[in-house]
Amino acid sequence: MVALARTIVKPAPLRRLWRHDWTPELLLAPALVAIAVVVGFPPSLPYLHMSVHKWSLIGYAAPAFIGAGNFTALVGDDRFVQSLLRTLYFTAAGLATNLPPGSASRSCSTASSSAATYCARC
Repeated sequence: MVALARTIVKPAPLRRLWRHDWTPELLLAPALVAIAVVVGFPPSLPYLHMSVHKWSLIGYAAPAFIGAGNFTALVGDDRFVQSLLRTLYFTAAGLATNLPPGSASRSCSTASSSAATYCARC
């Protein structure tokens, strides 16, 4: 019988991480933050304005400021709460059923294809 050896991959020491040249990442960081602020923040301002006002859907009436009234109405609405709980349930069920097989197949596909390597989960 041929004995198959398991390979053990040791994590990199922390000292090696500190020796890494972080110059490219540090030079990109301000640009990435600026892009996130320019692309992410201004488009959300009109939605914030709309969420704290009461808008007339029939005819034209000036929007009235109601503050957090729209959000308190949402929390008090049974249909919204049921929909939110159902969404959280399906999200958790989807993650619980898809992540373990995907992680197992990923760990098996990264194993070396030589005969000396053995993957117990495959």
